[in-house]
Amino acid sequence: MIGRRDVDLVSKAVEGMQKQIRRLVDEGGEVVHFNKAIVCLKALRAGCLANYDEKSFNTFITDLKASDQFTVRCVFVHAWL
Repeated sequence: MIGRRDVDLVSKAVEGMQKQIRRLVDEGGEVVHFNKAIVCLKALRAGCLANYDEKSFNTFITDLKASDQFTVRCVFVHAWL
C-alpha cells in the first residue's frame, strides 16, 4: 500500500504504520515486539523516502522520542537512533 503513488493511499499507509509501531512499542515490552517494531520502522522510513514524504517520518520519530513518559518507548527510540 505504501508503494502506491496515490497520495491518499500513501498517507493512510503511513498513519497505519505509525499506529502499529506505537502499539508494538507501548503494549510490547518484549524483544519480539521491539524487533517487529524496528522492522516496521525501517519499512516506514523506506516508504516515506520512496514517496518523498520524509517530513512524516521525521515528525513521527521526533514525537516518539519526545514522549518519554513510557520507559519502554524511550529505550526503543534510543535503540533505533
